[in-house]
Amino acid sequence: MVPRPKIVREVTTACVERCTNWGLAQTRVDVQRSRSEPLEIFPGLLSCATENRLIVAGAIQGILTDRINNGMEQESTLAIDFAMHLMWFFHLGHKGQAVPSEISNFWSSVTDAIYAACSERMESLSPSHLAVCSEAFKRQKIGIIELRKWHGTEAVFLSVPSLVFPRFWSLSSAQTLLTLVAFSSPSVGTEGTGWELLQLRELARTLPHCPTPWVRRAVEKHLTFPTWVLEVSEEKRKHIKRKP
Repeated sequence: MVPRPKIVREVTTACVERCTNWGLAQTRVDVQRSRSEPLEIFPGLLSCATENRLIVAGAIQGILTDRINNGMEQESTLAIDFAMHLMWFFHLGHKGQAVPSEISNFWSSVTDAIYAACSERMESLSPSHLAVCSEAFKRQKIGIIELRKWHGTEAVFLSVPSLVFPRFWSLSSAQTLLTLVAFSSPSVGTEGTGWELLQLRELARTLPHCPTPWVRRAVEKHLTFPTWVLEVSEEKRKHIKRKP
């Protein structure tokens, strides 16, 4: 279906407002969330016909940008979780099916645009919210030094639960860093001064001077970082050996 642009905007606005208001209410009462909640309308919205996509994206971007930049702190952090993980909605609706790269790239670009429009607000929230701080680290806007200063050394290895998506967790900053180093296009020159390598070196310099234990037993169940390293396939292992 290709409704009139006005109708597309109204439908999109209703969906976004319904989901964000629901998420805010769930956060306030701290109840157990399930997948059969209003979030499930979003996979269909993001999978709309190509003719509707730009209008839908514009409405989503406008509402979430406004909520991040102008909302109260709790509202802003919730909107950040929505905006930075738009692709997670496909995991709710497609039950593990692969998302076409054209759709994935499009919605990733919307997330990037929202981040660019809200970067100052997100930087101001990073010292008090690990989820926002982890997103800034993933985008190489802050480093290990800031992350450790604001949230402690343990936070570098801690996966972060989503505020919106039930049973969804972001990668720890350590996992993110290893992924960038091992599988991304090299940003390291012959001098070895790339951001990723600098962060690894900072972590290596930091840990020996921190009191042990660096990580408490209570959070070990979330530390998939070492397990992931051990389980890497032989093909990926050969790729890693070729990296600087």
